[in-house]
Amino acid sequence: MLAEFNDTADITDIFPLAQLPTVFLHIGEQYSDGGILMAASSNAQAKKVSELINDCELIELTGNHDIHRFQPEAFISALERIQKR
Repeated sequence: MLAEFNDTADITDIFPLAQLPTVFLHIGEQYSDGGILMAASSNAQAKKVSELINDCELIELTGNHDIHRFQPEAFISALERIQKR
């Protein structure tokens, strides 16, 4: 399964249903000392999801996952990119 919720629901088939332009802001993989992914998606998952969504632009960032707070310029730029499409 590409994307799962609580390890029980495969939601892979939902992504192609997106009807609007999408910008996926993704922070690169970060793992805890115990090997736990500290993100909503791995790099591979983000790439795959962006390929499944029609008209999706994947933007890879580094840093904190609280993008709108710590990288407001990137967040605003993403909103402006959507608005232009």
